[in-house]
Amino acid sequence: MDIRNRASQKGTLITGILDAVTANMEIFVRVSKKSKAEGLYTAMENEYIAAKLNGINKEGNQCLEKLKELITSRQPENEKLESLRQMYAIMQRQAATARHFEKGFARLSEARKKKLSEIAEVEKLFEIRRRRKNRTP
Repeated sequence: MDIRNRASQKGTLITGILDAVTANMEIFVRVSKKSKAEGLYTAMENEYIAAKLNGINKEGNQCLEKLKELITSRQPENEKLESLRQMYAIMQRQAATARHFEKGFARLSEARKKKLSEIAEVEKLFEIRRRRKNRTP
């Protein structure tokens, strides 16, 4: 493999790693804000959500540290490239996990909103029936 091709491949892998870390952090922020703002989750559930996403971000941060070390190391280029491939694969799996978690979170939130809406409808219906009963002699 020539030097230009190797450099291009390294750049592509590094970009992919950084994109995955950034996407995971964005998911963390979105889900964390929604879980607290929507009022659909208990404090314990919010703690679980934060812990799950923190775990994903922790691995991303560790990968960034390894990336910094790798870039400045004196390893042979073929070893650096192999390490980058491994980091890239890890971060792609983490990004897929984060996306899956976010989708599951969104489905659960929608289900809870629907349930609350149905409860409100039933309560409203019973309130109407109570009013009618109270009017009839």
